[in-house]
Amino acid sequence: MSGFLHEVGVAVRAGTIMSNGWGTASASVDRLRAAVPDGSVVLHITPGFVESRHVLGLFLDSRARVCSVAKTARFEWDSVGVRREAAALARLVELAPQLRDNVPEVLACVTFAGRDVLLESVLEGEALTHQRVRREPAAAAAVARWISALPVSGYDDGAMIIDELLEPPLARLDAMAPMGDPIRELASATRIAVEPLRGMVLPRPFEHGDVSHPNLLVAEHGGRLSVGIVDWELARERGAPGHDLAQFEAFTAFARASAHGRAAEGRAFQEAFSAGGRGRRAFTAGLADSVPLDAIRPLFVLAWARAALRLFDRLAPVNGSVREAVIGGPGPNEAADGPPSDERLLSLLGQSRNAALWQLSLAF
Repeated sequence: MSGFLHEVGVAVRAGTIMSNGWGTASASVDRLRAAVPDGSVVLHITPGFVESRHVLGLFLDSRARVCSVAKTARFEWDSVGVRREAAALARLVELAPQLRDNVPEVLACVTFAGRDVLLESVLEGEALTHQRVRREPAAAAAVARWISALPVSGYDDGAMIIDELLEPPLARLDAMAPMGDPIRELASATRIAVEPLRGMVLPRPFEHGDVSHPNLLVAEHGGRLSVGIVDWELARERGAPGHDLAQFEAFTAFARASAHGRAAEGRAFQEAFSAGGRGRRAFTAGLADSVPLDAIRPLFVLAWARAALRLFDRLAPVNGSVREAVIGGPGPNEAADGPPSDERLLSLLGQSRNAALWQLSLAF
């Protein structure tokens, strides 16, 4: 993969990388060359998470400064992820131009040597790690404010949100899991828990989809904090209220408790979101002005069910059009060669941290 990304850099400097019409604005040739300057080298990094769908390359100049970031799918059969991120970023800055400096700039999104490649600008900031959450509460508070500032594109009946965002992966789960599998009981309990949302009029906020480490950066400028968020492959223009907030409050709960691993994170999650818990109070306060009080528990369960079930989309995506993936609605059921088997997906889901938190969310 390093050799492939090196060739991407060569093509950029040669002026042959251009946008291919996916609805994303391509930078000028000069801007692209500045992002991959003469003498630059590529540092190939691969996130170590099971759900990691892409590999990344950092283009470094002769002084080892990061000039740009390249992203491509791990597997050739996965063709929608980077296009979805490019389209999401373009749409976000169209809806909320004031957030332009808080997200990566899409420099190019092209097919190169048979693979889709996304080239993005670099954001300034220090990563919001567990340690930084503990030593600098203001940095975490800045991210929470940033989440609340994401644009709302409209309002829908909660039934539409359930049927659009939750039922498709639950139906996929139903088709995979054998009768008697405990995961079916969890799916059934989830459907019951979110049922009160039907008939409620709820906002549809723009959604990042994974507001946690290592996607969060916070920089200080003249005593003021600014937030940068990367990795928009799960983004949706019409998301669900509280989805990003639920994940972020869980991340900060783990950070404050120095919790690592499923068992420790489960304990921290239970403490934070039990009656009177800090995370529960923050989640409730963050939604209190925008949704009915009776919607808060169902939205919390909805958030964690979707967080767990996103594993399917990341590891075995059903490739639809990019606009459908970002704006909402299912794409055509196109088969793709190479994704994990249903048995493997169920095994990975059962082992995942988010599936355990999904189960615990029902006690909110």
